[in-house]
Amino acid sequence: MSVQTLLPPRAKMDAVSVDPNDAESVFFASSGELHKSLDGGSTWKIIGLPMTGRVQSFWVNPYNTNIMFVVTR
Repeated sequence: MSVQTLLPPRAKMDAVSVDPNDAESVFFASSGELHKSLDGGSTWKIIGLPMTGRVQSFWVNPYNTNIMFVVTR
């Protein structure tokens, strides 16, 4: 899987995470946006979360995968 082809030139991928209970659910952050794939990276959609700043790290709650923790800077 490669997310680099999805990013604009010189965009920086800030963080990446995989759902601990479903390896097909993959997330990455770039330029203050979170992107989600439910098919192992074949297709992506932007997750509209209210954020300020760039994503420093994030992870999916292993006990409730509907909850994601996001750290911005």
